[in-house]
Amino acid sequence: MQTVAVTAAAAGGMLLYSLKGMKEEEIPKVSLATAAFFTASLITVPIGPSSVHAFLGGLIGILLGRRSTIAIFVGLLLQTLFFQSGGLTTLAINTVIMTLPAFVSSFLFRKLVRDGKHLAMISGLLGAFSVIQGVTTFALVLYVSNSVYSDGMLSIINLLLLAHIPIVILESILTMTVISFIHKTRPGLLALSARTEQK
Repeated sequence: MQTVAVTAAAAGGMLLYSLKGMKEEEIPKVSLATAAFFTASLITVPIGPSSVHAFLGGLIGILLGRRSTIAIFVGLLLQTLFFQSGGLTTLAINTVIMTLPAFVSSFLFRKLVRDGKHLAMISGLLGAFSVIQGVTTFALVLYVSNSVYSDGMLSIINLLLLAHIPIVILESILTMTVISFIHKTRPGLLALSARTEQK
């Protein structure tokens, strides 16, 4: 119960931070990212108390910056309401686990990318990093909640980590491809993300 309260407070703080200063011009991009996240994360493979699914933390973080929490929270909420996926009791902790990589990816992208140099490589690495950070954080949460999840070579945690290796590769390629395409066709979308972070 204490964990639920702490994660609910953290998720609430992240959501307030994301909503602060949001402008009407940002709504279409946030809505599109929400739809993409909602659709991609519906495809799951159950493993014990969890499942293997897409994160899109790197892509969402690069595109939305501080607005990432909105897309992730709304996407998870819709999954819970319409498909009973996850559940309301885990909504907060899932929001925190999936938003943290998005925030880190946004920060690193703005710091590392200058005038489009190495944009594709950095985007791909951040796409992979977001999955690794997210699944590692979740594995830690599982371990803290019940150490039995880490027992044996074929433990739930080990299987969860191994099963996400293909997701790491796929999201790296996806993030690199999408961000490179946007940079060539609509660079203003990436510039808007940077301006949003400065407010």
